[in-house]
Amino acid sequence: MELIFKSKFKKNSQKLIRWNAKLKEKINECILDFANNLFSSKFYRKPLKNLWENIHELEIGGDIRILIELLIIESKCYFLNIWTHSSLNLVWNKKIKI
Repeated sequence: MELIFKSKFKKNSQKLIRWNAKLKEKINECILDFANNLFSSKFYRKPLKNLWENIHELEIGGDIRILIELLIIESKCYFLNIWTHSSLNLVWNKKIKI
């Protein structure tokens, strides 16, 4: 599977790492675990069905979430954004920040 990191994901992950250096290891672990195990990953949370079909949520721990777009037919995984649950507006009636 090809992993593609969008600019918003890169930018926000760097911000989070500046605030908490321990998150770098956790983010890397999440990416590798998901790439190897997909839906059986310990970080996989759920699909965001009411927004888009291919958007899924990974939970790093606490309140930090990663949004991904998974295209199984093309064998690609786009890492779209990372931040806290509330700042990404992960509520059923709001638009998420991608």
